Order: sequence, then C-alpha cells, then structure tokens
Amino acid sequence: MENERDYLHNYIFSSKFAEQTLNSLNECISMTDMEDYIIFINDAFERTYGFSKNELIGKNINIIRSNNNDPSITKNILPSTLKGSWVGRIYNKRKDGTEFLVSLRTGIVRNDLGEPIALVGSAIDLTETLLAEEKLQAAQDKYRALFNEIKDVVYESTPEGNLIDINASGIELFGYKNREEALSVNVTNDLYVFPEDRDKFKQLIEKYGFVKNYEILIKTKDNEHLIVLETAYANKNKDGKVISY
Repeated sequence: MENERDYLHNYIFSSKFAEQTLNSLNECISMTDMEDYIIFINDAFERTYGFSKNELIGKNINIIRSNNNDPSITKNILPSTLKGSWVGRIYNKRKDGTEFLVSLRTGIVRNDLGEPIALVGSAIDLTETLLAEEKLQAAQDKYRALFNEIKDVVYESTPEGNLIDINASGIELFGYKNREEALSVNVTNDLYVFPEDRDKFKQLIEKYGFVKNYEILIKTKDNEHLIVLETAYANKNKDGKVISY
C-alpha cells in the first residue's frame, strides 16, 4: 500500500509546478488514496494543523477528525466524495488536540483516462469567521435592545411606504397590538393624515439626503390625530438607489 501511495504522489506531482501551486494556497489542501489514506498535504495544512507532512503521510484522514462530529455526517463524507463531491462544515482537530470548525469541500482526482485515482479535500479554518459572526451577533443584539428600549419612535420604511421595522415605542404610539400588526400597515396610507406630506418628505430626502424635525400630522389605529416631528435619512444601496428611510 505504501508503494502505491508513493506512486500516486509521484504521478500526480510529476510536475513540481502542481505541488508548488498547492503550497501557495491559503486553503488547507489534502489528498488521499481511494481508501482515504493521506498521500499529500500542502504547507497551509501543516501550519493550520501543526502536523508535519511526515507525521501524516500514510495515515487515515480520520486522524484529524474530531470525535464530537455527528457520526452520520462524517460517515457520509467518503461515500459522497466517491460519487463526486461533499461540501459542508465539520470539526477537525490540531496536533495539540484543539478542535476547530472548518468548511470542507471534497472531490475526485482522475488520471488521463478519466479514472479516479485519488481524493482531494480543500478546507478553510472558520475560527476567525465564527469570532466575527459572534461579534456581529453581539452588536446586533445590542442594537436591537437599544432600538426597543429607546423612548422615541424609530421605524424604517421603504420608499413605497411599507414598514420594514418599528420599535416598541412606535407600536405603542400608533396603537397596534404587536410588531406583526404594525408591520402590515403602509406609512403613507395608514399613518399620514395627508398623504401628500409623505411626497414632500421624500422630495426633501432626495434633495438633501435627510430631513430634520419635519412636522407632520399622523393618525393612530383608532384614528386619533397627533402632530409629530420626524427626523430621517435615506438608506441607499451600492448603486446609490434609496431603499429605505
């Protein structure tokens, strides 16, 4: 078996250019024979996992798999790869035992006749991605708490007047039972007493990018009329088109 793996490695990397190319990538690249025994890892794989090439060549790829993965997932990787490919997230482990999540994509290496001779995996360490996601979630949670606790009415609507979001103060002021009911209304038709005021509001935002203390007469669900001062700005997409206020 060892001689076969040496032959596979030499066949695949008969040109040093192929090996040098894989070693230049930031993704962790591994190649195994058809039974999942490692025949190659690139430099990024060594750096990420802490193993040297000599420590892994000839070992089954399961040596880097975490025992905390769902067995139904890991058992499916090889059969799916043999059918063409497998894509998903799994936990792997470094030489020191540290576990981390990776995004893994596998495939088949074929010879000149189109016959499968080896398997290849490309993995990306998601540690930094998860940290960024956690920070983003924390920021979103903080924003949502502030959004709901602020006493001023805060809402976001489309240029057509459809509500995208509204805070608790807005729901209470406008007299709706809950957020779901409030989001079903149209700002122009259901909140503005004079719909033409909404047109003037949009014109001012189109011209200046914002409005400050714009006085309007609004109505609640029970048709109570209230005078309010509205401050708003235009939220634009990457093409400069206004998508919300």
